Amino acid sequence: MKKIICYGDSNTFGYNPVDASRFDENTRWTSLLQSILDSDYKIIEEGCCDRTGFVDNDKGFLFSAQKHFPKLIEGTNDADILILSVGTNDLQFKYDIDEETVNKGLDNLILQAKTKINNIILIPPVVLNNTVLNGYFKIQFDKKSIKKSEN
Repeated sequence: MKKIICYGDSNTFGYNPVDASRFDENTRWTSLLQSILDSDYKIIEEGCCDRTGFVDNDKGFLFSAQKHFPKLIEGTNDADILILSVGTNDLQFKYDIDEETVNKGLDNLILQAKTKINNIILIPPVVLNNTVLNGYFKIQFDKKSIKKSEN
């Protein structure tokens, strides 16, 4: 059986922004992926809400990919594919991240992954727009966050 690790933030976890619940198995993209693949594949869901990819998250170990990801990869011996989707939370204005930090952080995660997994699929962070400034996440993102996401 081939194993696919889906590693990421709330989008990988299946966060529902309407009511802060988790989308059910008929809605989460990771579950949908499992349903379209044959039984020769197993999807391993490793999503975590508010996970950052390239900066230290004060919420702790699981929320900081730069800390959690190496340990996950170290314990991985039989994964065939990694789907990596981090970076949106790094755009929160409190982190004030620059493009160089993103590039170095992504390179670092890829290098760590390649020690155990040959096939890596990158899903880029979502491109933010002005709606993020009016909703629940307005306390985390600003116009600079939007511009950074476009870059």
